[in-house]
Parts: sequence; structure tokens; C-alpha cells
Amino acid sequence: MGEGDGVHSCCAGILRTEKPLRAVLDGRECLVATMFVGNCRYQPSGFVPIWRQRLDDGRLDVRLLEAGHRLTATRLVVSFLTGRLGRSRLYREYDPVQLHVLLPDESSPLARDGELGPGVHEVRYGKQTRALTVYVAPHKVGRRRRQPSVGPSNDKARGPAF
Repeated sequence: MGEGDGVHSCCAGILRTEKPLRAVLDGRECLVATMFVGNCRYQPSGFVPIWRQRLDDGRLDVRLLEAGHRLTATRLVVSFLTGRLGRSRLYREYDPVQLHVLLPDESSPLARDGELGPGVHEVRYGKQTRALTVYVAPHKVGRRRRQPSVGPSNDKARGPAF
């Protein structure tokens, strides 16, 4: 099963079995089927965030599927299958500096880096612009970088592998 197929079946299962949560996002109330909040903007656009070009952009990456509309599950599955999720009114993607999430009815478990944590009623996400210093090893233009060797090595002078 490919990555896109896995996301499609996972979201279809969530929409079929889980009830949406009433949430207030920065003062705006909505019913949320599923939500992703990432540190910095992820690429590509759409519901499958894969990689980040920068780690110091000072933004959050918020992607959510809204529920509570007529035929929500059917509309979302059709949007997934036709590649039109980004154009769906049920899908939202934006990049705020901060986000306040309030769940007024019930708490919900919160996953952080894939680890499921205790239920919460309220979460505040925030960023500080350029708070992370990113170091990049210098390299000479036009010169190929040395490829890592395969198998065990006694060369301890190389330093850490990135």
C-alpha cells in the first residue's frame, strides 16, 4: 500500500468510526474530524505533510478536516480519490504564528511526535521567529560530497553522520 493509499484508508476509517470534536480554534467554532499541527511549514500542500524546507520559519503548519456537514465522509473520500482535497470546503490549511485550541465539550488525547498523551481540554501552540539556529556544514561549489560507506567502519575521524 502506498503512502497516499494509507492516508486515504486511515482518514476514511476515522470518519466512519470516530465522532467529530467540537473545537474552538482561535475563537472560531467548528467540528473537527482530524487535525495536524506541525512545527514550521511542511511540503507538499495537502493532507499528507512529508518534509520541511526550513526549520526556522517561525510558523506553524495547521491542516484540518472539518466534519458536521452533509455527507462529510462521502465528500472527503471523493476529494481524496480525485486529488481535489485542497479545493474542498471541508479541508483547511494555514500557517499562523500561534494557535489556541479549546475543546469545550470533552477532552481528547493529544499525539506528540506519534506518541499518544493524556486527554486535554485546551492547548496553546506558539512560535518565536528565528529562535532555532540551524548549522549547515560548508561544502565547496562544484565538488561532490563523499558518499557514506556501506558496512562497519573504523574511520572515527569522520564525525557524526547526518
